[in-house]
Amino acid sequence: MDERQREFRSRLIAIMQDLQQDGVRDAEAMRILGRLASGLIATYRLKTWAEFKNGLPTAGYNQLVEDFRDQGNAYLEEGKVKAAYAIQLLAMSMVARTMNEPDLKQGVTLLDAVIERALRTYRRAITARAASH
Repeated sequence: MDERQREFRSRLIAIMQDLQQDGVRDAEAMRILGRLASGLIATYRLKTWAEFKNGLPTAGYNQLVEDFRDQGNAYLEEGKVKAAYAIQLLAMSMVARTMNEPDLKQGVTLLDAVIERALRTYRRAITARAASH
């Protein structure tokens, strides 16, 4: 395993521990996660995070990872910690598609499930809000 894979493994473990302890109960962070994922998916007129993640061409992937880094850093500079956290979750999920470590698959599957759940919840909220107006 190379250094990049070791670093990814450490970050994935830390993120999964945080999600299990508090992350998924943070409604604001999950709403932001859903909103960001929804925006990305809508750009390509897809329905799920998995379709987006697995269908993005390499050039798009590379640009997106750069954009995630830049936007995450900007959020941190602005004090928007929950938005930076949401970007980090999306970035980790995207980077995971380049990792071929079998023992990471379970964590990545759980991370993707959190993103899909946040996406569904966000979309339901938007639909409900539109219906009430």
